[in-house]
Formats: sequence, structure tokens, C-alpha cells
Amino acid sequence: MEGARTCRYPGCDRPVAPGDGRGRPPAYCDDAGHTRASAFRARREAVERRDDTTDVTDSAPVSSARVRAGTLVERVEAAVGELTTLTAAVVADLRTLGDVEAVELEMASVTASAERRAAEARANAAEADTRRRRAEAAAAEAERLREEAEAAADESIAEAASARALADEATRQLEEAREREVVVGQERDGAFAQVRDLAGRLEEEGAQLARVETDLDRALERVRVLERAVASAEGSVAALREELRDEVGRRERAEASVVAGERAVEVLRGEVQEVRGALVRSEALVAEGAARREELGALVVAREERVAVLEREGEVARSRVAVLEARLEEQRVAAELAVAAAERSTVERVAELRAVYEAQLRVPGGGDAP
Repeated sequence: MEGARTCRYPGCDRPVAPGDGRGRPPAYCDDAGHTRASAFRARREAVERRDDTTDVTDSAPVSSARVRAGTLVERVEAAVGELTTLTAAVVADLRTLGDVEAVELEMASVTASAERRAAEARANAAEADTRRRRAEAAAAEAERLREEAEAAADESIAEAASARALADEATRQLEEAREREVVVGQERDGAFAQVRDLAGRLEEEGAQLARVETDLDRALERVRVLERAVASAEGSVAALREELRDEVGRRERAEASVVAGERAVEVLRGEVQEVRGALVRSEALVAEGAARREELGALVVAREERVAVLEREGEVARSRVAVLEARLEEQRVAAELAVAAAERSTVERVAELRAVYEAQLRVPGGGDAP
């Protein structure tokens, strides 16, 4: 115990003086002014000063009980010491008077009375020590309950922090989903714009193809006209040759006409070749336009498929946003419930701690010793 290690004089924390191995172990340091009587007077003066200055209930019952127990023991020991001194003086006086037998009887009576008072003081001290141990046990239990309450509060705070972290993560995922939805919307709008542009270009290509087909029809008509002209010219040449055979006299004129007709036929044939070349080029343009139309059609189909994919991604993103919002709400509610449960648990543990502590203070024999 602490009293066996340091001086029991109030306010002195020096070690006790070494004992000689006989009798009661020393309880005070080697300071000559630190004795049972001086310690008793110092404690009594401290109690009187405390009673004069305040009536407030002591907030440290264990320490107060310890001080009171020490005070009682010191009072008893001081009284026994004073009584012993007084008895010795009385015995000396009586011996001086010569009434030795009466002195011895009185000394025996006084000694028995002193021993009874010492036994009572020791019993009171033991009872005070028991109350002190009970109070210390109650304080230890209260400290344990307080630590448990603090641990429960820390656990609840950790759970609340974890719930807040989950809520923050859900919020971040929600923000990412919303940003993804915005990006998907922008891509969808861009795809729609590209589809509209391709549709316009397809209409322009269609108009150009229609113009090429019209030019081709006109070229074909011109070829047919030229072919009819060639056929007519060939008929004229045949007729002229027939006339040449019939009219030998008009040979030179007929031959000139034939040469001119052949030249005209050659010219017409050249024009026919040019028209046919134009026709081939027109057919190539028509084929190229058809291929271009097919390419544009495939591109339009691809863009429409991309738009459909983007719309599906948008639906998925919106569904994800809805799920994340629902999850965020659930986590927020769970966090609030966890915090509320932690607060209730902390309050209950504190109330339980207080009840146990007060019950320990109300144990039987908890009053001050006389």
C-alpha cells in the first residue's frame, strides 16, 4: 500500500524511515517534526479549515475515505500514546506516594481501556480500509465501464466514418455516371448531326446521280439520232452508188457526192464514238454514284446503329444513376441509424456506469467512522 512506502504526514511524500525489525513498522520519514501527534494535529486543522470554507459534497469519496481512515488511526494512536504517557506519569506519581498496588490496578484498568479503544480503533480502521477497497473496486469498475463506453463510442464513430466513406464513394460513382451520361448525350447529338449531314450529302449525291442519268438519257437519244442519221447516210450512199451504176455520165458528181457522203459518214462515226465514250463515262459515273450511294447508305446504317448503341448506353447510364442514387440514400439512412445507435449505446453505457458507481458508493457501512 502507499502508506507503507511514503511518509503518512499530510503533504509529505518522502520515504519512511528504515525500521529496526522490531514492533510496528515506521510510518513516518526521518523528519523529527513528522510524528503521530503532529500528523493528527495537521489533519485535524485541515479538516477544520475544510469544514469552515466549504459545504460542497466531496467529489473524491475514495480519497476522502482514505484520509478519514488515516485520521482515525492517527487519532487513536495519538490518544493511546498520550494515555500511555499519562499512565506512566500517574504510575510514577503513585509510586512516589507509595501506593504501588493501587497504581498497578489503575494502570491495568487504564491499559485495558486503552487496549479496548485501540482494538476499536483498529476495527474502525479495518472497516474504513474495507470501505476504501470497496470504493477502489467501484472506481476500477467505473473506469472499466467508462473504457468500454469509450470503446463502443469509438467503434460507433468508426462505423459512422465507414458509412460516410461508402456514401462518398457512392456519390463519386453517381457523379461519374452523370458525367458519362452527359458524354453519351453529346456523342449521341454528334451522331445525329453526322446522320443529318450524311442524309444531306446523300440527297445531293442522289440529285447529282439524277442529273447524270438525265444526261445519259440525252446522250442515248443523241446516239440513236446519230445512228439513224448514219443509217440514212448509208442509204443515201447506196442510192448514190446505184445511181452511179445507172448514170455513168454523172460519175464525177456521184463520186464526189459519195466521197462527201463517206466523209460525212466518217464524221458521224467519230461523233458516234465520242457519244459512246461519253456513254461509257456516264455509265461509270452511274456505277460510281450507285457505289457511293451504297457507301453512304452503309455509313448511315452504321451511324444509326451507333446512335442506337449510344441510346442504350444512355439508358444503362440512367439506370446506373438511379441505382447509385438509391444506394446512396440507403447508405445515408444506414449511416444515420448507425450514428443514432452509437449515441444511444453511449448514453446507455454512461447511465449504466453511473448507476454501478453510485451503487458501489451506497454499499453498507459507507458512512464516516466516528
